[in-house]
Amino acid sequence: MAQMAGSAEQAVARLEAAAQVLVYQSFPRFVPVQILASAGDLLRTPYRPDVIHRVVTYQRASWRAGTAKTKDRAEVSGSGRKPWPQKGQGRARAGSLRAPQFRGGGRVHGPTPERIWRQELPRKIRLLGLASALSKRNDEGRLWVLERWWMDDGTRVGDDQAVSNTPMADAQQLSRILNRLQWKAAVLVSASQPVPAATAAAHPDALSDSDWIEDVQRVERAAMHVRHEVSVKSARSLGVYEVARHQHVVITRAALHELEARVAPQAGRRGEEPEEWEEQTP
Repeated sequence: MAQMAGSAEQAVARLEAAAQVLVYQSFPRFVPVQILASAGDLLRTPYRPDVIHRVVTYQRASWRAGTAKTKDRAEVSGSGRKPWPQKGQGRARAGSLRAPQFRGGGRVHGPTPERIWRQELPRKIRLLGLASALSKRNDEGRLWVLERWWMDDGTRVGDDQAVSNTPMADAQQLSRILNRLQWKAAVLVSASQPVPAATAAAHPDALSDSDWIEDVQRVERAAMHVRHEVSVKSARSLGVYEVARHQHVVITRAALHELEARVAPQAGRRGEEPEEWEEQTP
């Protein structure tokens, strides 16, 4: 009895410490379906603006192409003749008009393509910054977890238009949805791979491999042709910069599971399996 009471107390304490998120039916049909509670560190990491700043600087530095190039005094055009005698005129000595102090001369210590802007940052710090940014969005109520991307029959997207049971394939439709929600910027996060066959068998609404790829491609095409600032990322490619730049983070449930497994090693549990999400009725 004592062991059972102790295990029950541990389960209650674990549930209280877990981060809970609502799972909505689809986008933009934000109808709560269930509650997910996780004891992982993905959504309950303290806000660390210093770590987020380091990770964003690291990301943006890695994107720099390093193609800037200026000419030095040996590369600019011009004569190599000495402009005036060394002595006798009271002027500063000069050896060439291609020197950097003259107009049209070469530049000193200018950028060269050989420079590597990429920085080094430990993986643990990068994952900590991602968990901190996602936890901040969750605390602000701007993290939206979806059961699936596509919308159900009769979902009203504005005015008197209804949407059939099709994926978000139209940029005009996506733009109308964002206008109705009054969202200026959002990042849409999908899973990096389709649902496994064993899991898909238990969920009749799960997509097959081909349908999943087509669904993600349609969302990407729609996001490219809207006036709003919309980015489409996978759980594998999502970075701190995208989370910090966009006001809202819309993520599928499968992508949330994948991010939980991705961030779990940063808490010192490298090599261990992430703890399972617990489902509750809303």
